[in-house]
Amino acid sequence: MDKSVAWSQVRDQGYALARLDAAWRDDEAVVLRAVQTTGMALEFASERLRAAKPVVLAAVTQDALALVHAAESLRGDRDVVRAAMKNNFMVYALAARSLREDEAFMLRMFRDEVRGQVLCGFMPQEIPELIAEALREREARKAQALAEPQ
Repeated sequence: MDKSVAWSQVRDQGYALARLDAAWRDDEAVVLRAVQTTGMALEFASERLRAAKPVVLAAVTQDALALVHAAESLRGDRDVVRAAMKNNFMVYALAARSLREDEAFMLRMFRDEVRGQVLCGFMPQEIPELIAEALREREARKAQALAEPQ
C-alpha cells in the first residue's frame, strides 16, 4: 500500500488507522489526517506520535476526549490541555495531576476560557461518570467503524 492509499483511508474514516500496518501508524502525515477526521483514532497511533504535540493538538481539537490516549507528558502540557478544555471543559479531569493542581492555571481556564461551557446546576462530582459515559459512546462508534467492511 502506498501513502496516498493509507491517507485516503484515514481521510474517510479516522478509525481506519487501526487497520493499517505499524509503519503507517507511525507516519505523522497519515496519523495527523486520521486524528483530524476522528480524534479518538489517536489510540491507534504509534507511541511516538501519541507524544507528538502537533498530532495530539489536532486530536484534542477534533475530540477533547482524545486526551485520554495522549502520552502522559502531553496530558500535563498547558497548550494541549487548553485546546482540549476549550473543546470540552470536563476533560480537565484527564489532565496530569500536576496541571490539575496548578490552581492559577485551572482558575484562569475556568474563568477566562471555558466559562461559557459551565452550566448552572453543574456538579463537579458528576464529571467522572460523564466522561465514562462519553468514552463508552466513543467505544461504540469505534466498534461500529471497525466492524464495517474495508
